[in-house]
Amino acid sequence: MDFSPSFTAGVMESFPKASIIYDRFHFMQFLGKAMNETRILEMKNNTFLKGSKYLWLQNPETLSDEKKAKLEELKISNRGLAEAYQMKENIKEFFEKPTKEQAELFLKYWCEWVMNSDIEPMKKVVKTIKAHWQ
Repeated sequence: MDFSPSFTAGVMESFPKASIIYDRFHFMQFLGKAMNETRILEMKNNTFLKGSKYLWLQNPETLSDEKKAKLEELKISNRGLAEAYQMKENIKEFFEKPTKEQAELFLKYWCEWVMNSDIEPMKKVVKTIKAHWQ
């Protein structure tokens, strides 16, 4: 399910024995919103980013060669946004971990990386993760 506090509370009230699982789709959707929020903040200082929203949000494997080149150009000229993008792409490894222990360890280090950055929208993601860690 998604990270909505009201939805979580409703599930807990109606199904107290249920295990709550936050799925990959909703997790990546939440991260995509943080990525776009980062782009909007960066765009205030760099109008070159205008119109690049979907380059940052799409799966890099599905981009055309032209779009990949454009994304690389944008990453070179926007270090903060490039770091946020790397965080977004790197978290995909979390879903590939074969054990709960490996996944938790990966997520712990990923959260530390984000919290040591200057990227506030991504830090909000970590705060939400920590609030739903169970």
